[in-house]
Amino acid sequence: MNKVAILLLLLFVAACLIIIPSNAYGKNYIKLGYKVEDSNTKNLNLHQKWAWEPENKNFQFETETNLYQTEINSRKVTDRSDGEYELILNFTPKHYGIANFGFNYNNNRLVGEFRPHTGVGWGYKFFRNESWKMSHEFTVTQMGTEDYTELVWRNSTWIRYKHPDSPVSITNKYLFENGDHHELTKNQFSIDYHVSKNLMFSLNDLYINDDAEEEYSVTYLSLGYNF
Repeated sequence: MNKVAILLLLLFVAACLIIIPSNAYGKNYIKLGYKVEDSNTKNLNLHQKWAWEPENKNFQFETETNLYQTEINSRKVTDRSDGEYELILNFTPKHYGIANFGFNYNNNRLVGEFRPHTGVGWGYKFFRNESWKMSHEFTVTQMGTEDYTELVWRNSTWIRYKHPDSPVSITNKYLFENGDHHELTKNQFSIDYHVSKNLMFSLNDLYINDDAEEEYSVTYLSLGYNF
């Protein structure tokens, strides 16, 4: 599965690098977290995000990839990864369209370990100012596994706060998926302390409730770098 996920990521990034004009600007960061709960349990977490936007701001391209692994007594018991790759078309200052594809993998899921999906949707920017940003997105996606294919309704809300004079930013992203074969709730929360323009320390919390598996929750510290 990991080979498939990596291939999808490389192909999508390569395609977007071709269509993005040379005068585009964007941001990229990566976070790496490592948590030792006791002498036998270790957690490794990786979070990556890219965003590009041309100067005219007519569209935006975003990629986001997450990897979560847990080892107990040097044996990998949890192997999770997910990715979202979106093309955003701005219709008005508030409304935008979405075309995306992505994947979700969990080695502990009883049915459908690997779930790729493609879809389209609509987004609304509640507000954008110096300190606050908040958006809501609704998409209809086709999700397939080795066992079934289904239509999935996805709702997500993203909110971020950072005062212009503060080195601290707070971000929360909530996702709810509902289909005939599964229901998923996911919440990602982080507090980032920007030591410099490029370096940041983060406190992160992840919660996942999937009806095809047990609840998953982890809180960890990470080191991040802005490119």
